[in-house]
Amino acid sequence: MRQNFIFGIFLLAAWLNATPSSGDGCSDAVGPDVIVGELPAIVKFGNVGSIAAYAVATDACNVGDEPAAWDADTNQHPVIAQQMYRLRDGRFTQIGMSWAKHGFLAITGQTCCTCTPPATNQMLGVGCSDIYTTAWNGFQEGFQGLGGMGQRSEINPSTGVFPFPYATLGQSGDTIYKRIQVHNDDFDPGMNDGALYFVEGQYITPDDTLAGNHFNNVSYRRMFVTNMTFGGWNLFLTGSTFREQPAILAWQAADPSVLLSQYDVPDDGRFILGSRCTDKGDGAWHYEYALYNMNSNRAAAELRIPFSAETTLTNVGFSDIDYHSGEVYDNQDWEFDAAADPSFASWRVAGGSDHALRWGALYNFWFDADQAPETRPATVGLFLPGDFDEIFLDACAPMSASPTPGDWDGDGDVDLFDFNAFTNCTGDPNLPPPAGCETFDFDKDNDVDFVDYGGFQRAFGQ
Repeated sequence: MRQNFIFGIFLLAAWLNATPSSGDGCSDAVGPDVIVGELPAIVKFGNVGSIAAYAVATDACNVGDEPAAWDADTNQHPVIAQQMYRLRDGRFTQIGMSWAKHGFLAITGQTCCTCTPPATNQMLGVGCSDIYTTAWNGFQEGFQGLGGMGQRSEINPSTGVFPFPYATLGQSGDTIYKRIQVHNDDFDPGMNDGALYFVEGQYITPDDTLAGNHFNNVSYRRMFVTNMTFGGWNLFLTGSTFREQPAILAWQAADPSVLLSQYDVPDDGRFILGSRCTDKGDGAWHYEYALYNMNSNRAAAELRIPFSAETTLTNVGFSDIDYHSGEVYDNQDWEFDAAADPSFASWRVAGGSDHALRWGALYNFWFDADQAPETRPATVGLFLPGDFDEIFLDACAPMSASPTPGDWDGDGDVDLFDFNAFTNCTGDPNLPPPAGCETFDFDKDNDVDFVDYGGFQRAFGQ
């Protein structure tokens, strides 16, 4: 631990004297706008059995036009989450997560922009940057005035609100407690030939969120596995930090066939659904999905992928990331329900479980099918109540042929299940209809509007 703090001091000094970037994007946003400017270092703390603990340093930049609150003694400060991911054999999987590091006083670095020092170190000034070393981001206990690591479940990621003092302030544990935890098998080169690895840093900041600048607070960087020492694999960062981008974008960067679809739930947060559908060469196709919750408090409780009536599904699977260190959520796997609706492959939170897809987390879903893919709207059911219960994101899905006009869900019938979809597809006339809505464009004018309603009525009657 002492070595980590000494290393942190040298790293901090280097960052304070760093040359600012070109300044593009600085002070463009109204209000505070905190981004992860750099992920400069990573460290392994140790292991308990086959699980090792890590932390990544984060250098936050305020690219907005007002200072951001950084008050250690109230809930007006950022919290910092750290995630790790692996891309192997076409599957993008989350393999590690930390608790949320609570921020305290800010410095006046110039990692991203030219810094205008604020009146107090309880604020991150306009254009200024503030680095937390690996030692700070892995600092378990904390105390008043010097934040440690708290439960994610205490934090509303869509508002930035959390209680302070947080419940585990002052509590420490073994070497893996609260830190990023990864099973050694997930890094073992002998078990992960050709795998790519990524680390992600995320800030949840109350006044940044209040200003509406909370969708760019995640950045990622690639890392390598080097060697095994003292019970865990050592990691090395490589390349540049991909600012304001969640790590799931690395999946598409590595494989352009991946389809990514994004949805911002009003007054809540962002989901991204990735899908990859590949021909196995034997008459079957493999369908791979990754659903990522960036900062939705309502969370996700269900994923439904449409498929045509002729489709046979095999090799159905699910994987997730487990909560740890006494976090309040359980780790019960989602259940696959083939009988809930014969036209959807459906996974949902198991009965009595609260293992919804929470913020800063990604779950995987997959199956094989005997039908080729077409782009269709997948349904994500939300966990907590609100004005609506589900959202739609595009994904590749097994379909036997072009859809019957008006048959949005691809079940072979134009019925009441398609009616709500029709109303959702009547949007901006200056934009093309979303994928899947083209089945309602009866007059082929690239717009779903009242003119198409007559065509839908006739299809419904048939």
